[in-house]
Amino acid sequence: MGKGIRTFSSNEGLVSERREHIAKSVAPLFVRKGYGQTSIREIAKACGMSMGHLYYYIGGKEDVLQIMMDYDLHFYVNLVKKIISSSRSLSPTEALIQVIDQFFRATDAAGDFTLFFYQETKNLQPDARKIIMDRERSLVLEFEKLLYRGCQTGEFQIDSIPLVANNIVITGHMWALRRWLLGKICSLDDYIQCQTDYVLKSIASGKKTVLASNKV
Repeated sequence: MGKGIRTFSSNEGLVSERREHIAKSVAPLFVRKGYGQTSIREIAKACGMSMGHLYYYIGGKEDVLQIMMDYDLHFYVNLVKKIISSSRSLSPTEALIQVIDQFFRATDAAGDFTLFFYQETKNLQPDARKIIMDRERSLVLEFEKLLYRGCQTGEFQIDSIPLVANNIVITGHMWALRRWLLGKICSLDDYIQCQTDYVLKSIASGKKTVLASNKV
C-alpha cells in the first residue's frame, strides 16, 4: 500500500502495517474536519504517533490521502472479487445474496472511508479523482459479472445490467452515508434483507419472488 511514497524503513511488511493504521486512524478525523482543514500535527495525534514517527513512514500530508485511497481501493475491490470467486459453486441468486450481504457489512465497517470520499472527491486533484472513479468502475464491474452470469443461466431478467450493478453499490453506500438516520429506522441486518429482497424481486426471471430470507 502506498507504493512510491517516501519512507525511511526497509521493512515492507511493517510499512504496510503502519500505513494501514494511518488510513484507519485519520478517516474519522477527515470526515469530521475535512482534509483541507486538518493539520499534519492533528493527523499524527489521531494516529497516536509523534510527528517524527509519522514522517518515518510518509513524506507529507498528501501521502496520507494517497494511503487512504490505496487502502479504500484494495479493501473494497479485493473484497468483492474474493466473495464472488468463493461463490462460484453457488447459483447466481445465492451468490448475489451472499455478495450483497458481505459488501454491505464491509461498507458499514469502513463507513468513514465512504463518507470521506463522497465529501472530498470534488476537491481532489484530477489524478486523485480519476483513481476514485476507476475504483468505483472496478467495483461495479464485479457486480456486473455476477448479474450477467445470472442472465445467462436464466435466473435473472435484466434490461440494463450496469444500471442494476450501480444501484446495488449505491444502496450499499447509502447505509454509510445515511446511517445516522437509517439506524433509527432499522438494524443493519434488516436493511440488508430489505434491500436484497428488493433487488431480487426486480431482476428475477419472470418476476418470480425470491427472498433473501432463503439465503444459504
